[in-house]
Amino acid sequence: MKINYFNQPKDVKLGDILIEKLSSNFEKVWLVSGFTKDTGIDVLIDALKNSKIGEKNVFLGVDKKNTSKDMLLKLLAAGANLKTIINNDDNKIETRIYLFSNSKGNSYAYFAASKLSEGGLTENGCLITEVIYEETEYAEVKELILKIEEEFLLRETTVETISKLAEDGEIVARITERKIPRISDMYGKGEVEIGTMEYDESVGISGKNEIYEDVDIDVELPESGKVRIKKKL
Repeated sequence: MKINYFNQPKDVKLGDILIEKLSSNFEKVWLVSGFTKDTGIDVLIDALKNSKIGEKNVFLGVDKKNTSKDMLLKLLAAGANLKTIINNDDNKIETRIYLFSNSKGNSYAYFAASKLSEGGLTENGCLITEVIYEETEYAEVKELILKIEEEFLLRETTVETISKLAEDGEIVARITERKIPRISDMYGKGEVEIGTMEYDESVGISGKNEIYEDVDIDVELPESGKVRIKKKL
């Protein structure tokens, strides 16, 4: 086993590392983040979609202020084996691990304190720990995978699950193009601006909203060879 340490953004950018590894020859990948913003998934979504890695596991903590129905559906369309846990005041997961495994050859794990957001992957200062496991150490890789799955009380996430999360107000239901006020001006009024994306979070601020309006996104999953995401706002 070999361990390397890098400072972001002085030495490397975590997003660049993950994109490069997603384009490499690994058997399986786990992208694990207890705190997830759409902007972070947006950095990785093309690389994940185009990756030739056989098994693409994405384990995410989601919440009503940072995660949208759009982005979760895009992860499914990219071929991800998607599992989620709902983050709330009583149940929060902070783990961030990115693991690329090979039973024959080296495996790589990356640990970082930065959030899975655009800033966390490209700009924010943090220490990145890279652990390289040799083929003879594959048992340790499997042990790490088991520990990850034990910590997360994960549930399989499908198109139906995502729609239910949005309907119940556990994630953002809609993304809009209109300009909205600064977060300090409108916090708690049903809308949240995250990164460069503008969100209408009119559902679920304090539970299920009876006037819920679905975004109506149609996703054609990868088996057909085409991915189509159409939004009607």
